[in-house]
Amino acid sequence: MKTLSIIQLENQYLLKKRLIQRSFLIESTKSSIQHITQSCPSFLDKNKYETKCCLFRYTLNKMQMDQNDKLRFIIFPHHLPINMCHGRCIGLYMPTDNAHSILMNRYFSGLGSVEREAIYNSMPCCAANETIPFTILYKDHKDQLVTETLPKAVKTNCACS
Repeated sequence: MKTLSIIQLENQYLLKKRLIQRSFLIESTKSSIQHITQSCPSFLDKNKYETKCCLFRYTLNKMQMDQNDKLRFIIFPHHLPINMCHGRCIGLYMPTDNAHSILMNRYFSGLGSVEREAIYNSMPCCAANETIPFTILYKDHKDQLVTETLPKAVKTNCACS
């Protein structure tokens, strides 16, 4: 039997989900030309396109969460968006709107192979640059229902940084 707080949380979540979906549709319609030129490969099939820094939307369902010892405590919602940032930020994949990445790439390309290898891990990398909070419901050690909003829990955009 659902308690009032669970029902309120479900309603709040569904409203947020509808608003996010609506704004995503508006944004994707606005930038359909950009979206085609900046399309990313499938995270599971990297050979399909050239890899650059991209957000890969990935959501775990309740069954997947219950199979994981570290996630099965979550009662609601019945999904967990664990979007991932993946891709390259060097050479052809360099962002043109990030001056730091441009300077680092120019410096990197002027180095010899030994020096390049030494600083490779210090180069700009693909990481989240926009996130949103995510609210979960779970039972604490006293078996009480707890609602917690996790700040910066869901990646919504990625960039080279």
